[in-house]
Amino acid sequence: MYKNITKVLALIMLSTTLLLAQPLPYNWPSVNNWSGGKFDVPTWFAPDMKVSGYEILRFHEGYYDSNSVGHWSYVFALVVNETQEIDTSFLIDETQRYFLGLGRVLGDKKDMNLKADAISVIPTSSSYKSSYTGQVQNFQLNAFDSWESAQTIKLNTRIYTYLCQDKHHRAIVYAISPQKFAHPIWDQLTAEANAFSCP
Repeated sequence: MYKNITKVLALIMLSTTLLLAQPLPYNWPSVNNWSGGKFDVPTWFAPDMKVSGYEILRFHEGYYDSNSVGHWSYVFALVVNETQEIDTSFLIDETQRYFLGLGRVLGDKKDMNLKADAISVIPTSSSYKSSYTGQVQNFQLNAFDSWESAQTIKLNTRIYTYLCQDKHHRAIVYAISPQKFAHPIWDQLTAEANAFSCP
């Protein structure tokens, strides 16, 4: 597992180096001091994604530790070249494409034959407006744990979508954890997601 993690981190570092020369319309001080990286979208593991731009990630320090409360808990933001409103159907499809690619390509337990219906994205709340974070919606994401178990893992997911201040990009921010939304870890995840902005 750790060999694959090293490869992923190396790819992130390479992508980060390549992107440093480009103007990046975002600001994200990690309020939890979480580490991460950034790379192009569509990602190399999900080239069929419909949006284009880049992705920035922030991992809970226990993300890779199955004994940690923060296992599989992280926040990532897509900054994409899209000005139109993104509806629930599009979010479901794009999230499914992303996590299907993740399960097929990354991790010790990756499965190139993973069927599309192995990944499902189910809305668990209606989309609502927030004055600070735009549209907000909760989902249950049934993803594939390609790092350890090679089994479906249920991830609670909160997605924020809003137009960036430059009016040329849109932010799609994912907060993800297997922990229930009532769990205290969601205070950290929510704070991390809310700290993201794209001027």
